[in-house]
Amino acid sequence: MSLTPAAIHALNFSENELRVFEALEKCKTLQPASKIARMAGVPRTTALYILHKFEDRKIARRQWGGKKYKWRYDKRIEFMQKKWR
Repeated sequence: MSLTPAAIHALNFSENELRVFEALEKCKTLQPASKIARMAGVPRTTALYILHKFEDRKIARRQWGGKKYKWRYDKRIEFMQKKWR
């Protein structure tokens, strides 16, 4: 289950944030920021900046994956959405 359009709208994402969010949501496993950036069609540095913002907002999580950090969508946000209904 993903967030509803109303919930996404309530998060007030910019265009690039929305692209990164959608790419992150499509990833089934941990992915490096470079791959998420390619999927979203934004520069890697922009994706990293947005991913760090998402981490602060508990939308994304990062984990050390050997040589670099890898990111994933944090499903807890969906649980919180159910709680808010």
